[in-house]
Amino acid sequence: MNKKGFTLVEMAIVLVIIGVLAALTVSNIGGFGKKARDQRRINDLLKISAAITSYFNSYGSMPAPGSDNTVPFDTLGISEMRDPISSWKYYYHTTTNANEAYVAACVETTEASSSSPVNDKDNCLGSSNECSGGAVGFYCIKVSP
Repeated sequence: MNKKGFTLVEMAIVLVIIGVLAALTVSNIGGFGKKARDQRRINDLLKISAAITSYFNSYGSMPAPGSDNTVPFDTLGISEMRDPISSWKYYYHTTTNANEAYVAACVETTEASSSSPVNDKDNCLGSSNECSGGAVGFYCIKVSP
């Protein structure tokens, strides 16, 4: 018997294999956007932290938070940094200790949330704020010049 081509079953098997590989690739690529946004948030928090430290060194005190425990960009003299998800914001919270403050952002991955240096929600977000809208937690940095 002389075969000159592929059977319909062989072609169907190849198409199924290609479809499975494509689905696996697309599902893995989907997580990179969340990780990239979380990394941008962490980088922004580091910049904000440096600006707060500079403010403290110049004025001898921490700046007052903006409304709803937001970062006072105008007071710090830096351009406003916006979260990659427009409805989210960066948080800034001062404590009774005049030499410490916290900056935080809601994050989309458990890796970013679990690697947060500080896990105290009340100090990081303020007692009235929650991370929602797809956030799995928060990333927080303690600022103590």
